[in-house]
Amino acid sequence: NEHQLVSNNGRFVSYEINPHRGDGYLYVYDIEAAKSDSFPRGKDASFSFNSDYLVFKITPGFDTLRNCELKKIDKKKWPKDTLAIYLLELDSLIKIPLLKSFVVGEENNWLTYLKEDNNLSKSAGKAGKKEVKKRKKNKIELPKSDGNVLTLLDPIQRQKLEYTNVTDYTLSKNGKYLALVTHQKIKADSFRVMLVEPTINQTVDLKLTYTAVKNPTFDEREKWLVFQSSSDTNKLKRYTLNLLNIEKNDLNLEVIGDTASHFFPINQSVSE
Repeated sequence: NEHQLVSNNGRFVSYEINPHRGDGYLYVYDIEAAKSDSFPRGKDASFSFNSDYLVFKITPGFDTLRNCELKKIDKKKWPKDTLAIYLLELDSLIKIPLLKSFVVGEENNWLTYLKEDNNLSKSAGKAGKKEVKKRKKNKIELPKSDGNVLTLLDPIQRQKLEYTNVTDYTLSKNGKYLALVTHQKIKADSFRVMLVEPTINQTVDLKLTYTAVKNPTFDEREKWLVFQSSSDTNKLKRYTLNLLNIEKNDLNLEVIGDTASHFFPINQSVSE
């Protein structure tokens, strides 16, 4: 047995059984109903904060990946993981292909996931659909991006928000704010930081561009956002540590530390 989990309400248990070679299973046991379900190739499960869904990834089969390795296929062309959302009360499974990463809310019921794709889904909101139609009609060529589509989803309340060009993201502890790092290639790399309030679907652009942005992080009280940024054009970058007071709502950043900070040794800066 591996990766044992108990839901917050104590009703559900999840665990994996994986052989030394080959494909394993993810099991979910409902203690009240004395009922068990299993999912082949299920991995890295997490229960939602409200104990109403279980999310995990379904990996491609062992033999499939082994064949890709033996045939020396480029890893970019290997089969991707699938995101699985199991609605516990409804005994229903939702599958989403091309998974890159996912995070379950710490003290909120949001699920955040990044896909190996940068196109909005057909179920994107009205604003998203309108933007796509506008681009097609005007034949607008979008700048290239290293980012992907990020989705913020509450599968129980059926709330869904999508964002393109995302390279990094973090959700605050109670789910009040989502910080996004987006990327576009406009002559040089251009990274921006966006602050989202999911409950009112409001997005604020900090209106600053950098050649790199790393590690956006909220404090536990959801009053501050900190992130690292660089404006260096060379490959080896020196980072500045920035602090944003979200409550002030004036978008003014305070620099906590950079190469000019007196407490740093010469030519040193904040590490990643």
